Amino acid sequence: MNNLTHKGIVLVPSDFEGVNWVEKLAAANLNTLGMHSGGGAAHDVRKELKFMRDAAFRKQLAEQGLDYEYEIHCSHDLIDHALAETHPEYFPADYRRREVITDGNWCVSNPEALKLVVENALLLARDLPSSTHRYFFWGVDRLQRAWCHCPKCAHLSAADQVLITANAIAERITEVDPQGMVCYLAYQTSLELPRHVKPHERVFMEFAPYFRCYHHAFTDKNCAVNVSNREAFEKMLTLFAPEKTHILEYWLDSSLYGFTQHPPLKPIFVPELVESDIRYYCSLGIKSITTFAVRQDGEYMQAHGDREFQTYAEILNKYL
Repeated sequence: MNNLTHKGIVLVPSDFEGVNWVEKLAAANLNTLGMHSGGGAAHDVRKELKFMRDAAFRKQLAEQGLDYEYEIHCSHDLIDHALAETHPEYFPADYRRREVITDGNWCVSNPEALKLVVENALLLARDLPSSTHRYFFWGVDRLQRAWCHCPKCAHLSAADQVLITANAIAERITEVDPQGMVCYLAYQTSLELPRHVKPHERVFMEFAPYFRCYHHAFTDKNCAVNVSNREAFEKMLTLFAPEKTHILEYWLDSSLYGFTQHPPLKPIFVPELVESDIRYYCSLGIKSITTFAVRQDGEYMQAHGDREFQTYAEILNKYL
């Protein structure tokens, strides 16, 4: 498949425990599954994806008319962090003491480090093919001590460094997928306009408003949190084409509210606010919207049911 519009959810393998999400997505007339290996600490992406990395599972999705893609925090898959012992120059320098951050991303000003990142990204793209032809290679999942502030990188913001990396991968992604596109993740510290770098023609923006407020519509002028997020987003659209932009929301994400509670918590989901958000995104020319729905597994469904998922699908189908 390669649907012209993308509407769906993003899940981790454990969300399939007690729920047949493949059938559920197809029955709801959604068409895209994003597969996620988890956030937080660095991990072995291929191992944590479990059955999601199997060709048999991708075939099952395709047979139901579903597109699929992998959205992964993969810093340790893109560069072997054991290299910090022999090549500390490959890794970020902290802005306070310029000490090497051995569990961060990489120094984008070091050509050898960036070459390794690109080569490993291509290996991941081969191992984890995407029917949407979109590839999401995200860095470490934290606010601080992620990117580089060495003398050569000091003028580059986190947003610049994310885009430099995406551009470098995009330059070669067609070696794996002739239609391949690479994600610039606008999230946390990269939710601002890059200052020194322009996107490669094969780079698109993924907007993930992790710190937005769900008690108000995204366009609510009386919500200071959402005003700042929306202003940042609309500035980003002056650089990234809306028709290529992908929205990754958190409307259905139980994990946003906690990882340890049993049963998992219901997310804050107000149908009229979700519809307002989707209507706003679509009014800008955006044709691709998904939401995290992590921890909506069998335990969640037994406790809370799937009304929010069904409502989300109904709203999304109304606009896309």
